[in-house]
Amino acid sequence: MEKKVLADAYTFLGRKKLTEFELIEKLIKKGHDQEAIDRWLPELRELGYLNDQEVVEGEVRRGMLYGHGPIRVAVRLAKRLGINFHDAREKVDEKYVQSDQIDVAAKLLEKKKPPREKLFQTLYSRGFSEGVLQHFLSTDINN
Repeated sequence: MEKKVLADAYTFLGRKKLTEFELIEKLIKKGHDQEAIDRWLPELRELGYLNDQEVVEGEVRRGMLYGHGPIRVAVRLAKRLGINFHDAREKVDEKYVQSDQIDVAAKLLEKKKPPREKLFQTLYSRGFSEGVLQHFLSTDINN
C-alpha cells in the first residue's frame, strides 16, 4: 500500500509541477493516509520532485508573462502553497521587484491602451502595487 502512495505521487507530479501542499491534498483525496504520505515526502524532496521555491519562481514568471501584478500572483500562490496571503506576498516580493512591475505594467498598458480614466482600474484589477499605480497615474503615458 505504501508503494501505491509513491506511485500515485509520481503520477501526479508527472502531470504538473505541484507544491507539497497540493500533492498532499491530491493523495489524501485519492484515499491515502497522512502517515504513509509523510514517509515519502522527504524522498520526493531530496530527488527534486517537490520544490516549492521553484513553484514560486514559476508563478512569478507566469504572472509577469500574463501581465499580472504581484498582488494577483500572491493570491494564486497562497492557494497553491496553502499559506496565508501575507506570507505569499513576501515570497513574491523577493522575486518580483518594483522595476519589473513597472516594465510589465508598461507592456500591459501599451497593449490595452486604456483611456486615462480607466488606468487605475486596469492596473488595480491586474494586481499591481500602490507604487506602480502611483507611478503611472503621475506620468503621462502617451509620451
